[in-house]
Amino acid sequence: MGQVILRGANRLGLVAYRCSAKSDDDAGAYSTSQWIAEDTSLARLTTLHIEKEAHKFSAAHYTIFSATERERLHGHNYFVSVRIVATMGDNGFSADYNVYKRRIKALCDQYDEYMLLPEFSPYQTLSEVGDEVHATFNGRVLRFWADETKVLPIANVTVEELSHLLLSELLASAIDPDLVEVELTVSSGSGQAGSAVWTAA
Repeated sequence: MGQVILRGANRLGLVAYRCSAKSDDDAGAYSTSQWIAEDTSLARLTTLHIEKEAHKFSAAHYTIFSATERERLHGHNYFVSVRIVATMGDNGFSADYNVYKRRIKALCDQYDEYMLLPEFSPYQTLSEVGDEVHATFNGRVLRFWADETKVLPIANVTVEELSHLLLSELLASAIDPDLVEVELTVSSGSGQAGSAVWTAA
């Protein structure tokens, strides 16, 4: 069922209303639309929300707080969701759900069941020794199997950093010319998430 909220015209003659719809056949994906009329021109934007159960990965990490403090090694089930704002096409579609669902799933798969380490932490140094990755922190060396470890181009393994990394990777293959804004959220548990936003110039 769709919900429509009507707004009155302002002094510039702009009229805007917003509607949302969620399909029972595609749980976790829904859209909101916004129409803005200015004089005789019409700009029509739609926001797509992609929140699928399959868009998750399990990974180990530790957050580094200072030169002497870090978390103990532990793991999370990370969940990834995306909000996409795009212009509506003449055929009634905006961004293609299926394209982005596949891209998000591929992003999650590449990090699933890995140890995640930050490449650019100011408090930790990494080196590859044989078939191991050695992480030196506060005078202690932690050893991880190289083929089970992902060294990420970030300063710390946090939901904030992961959201920026995954957003850049999501957009790296191609940026749809109809995209206006993309927000990617990484959650490491109920009530704990970080988001990064890209906006078209």
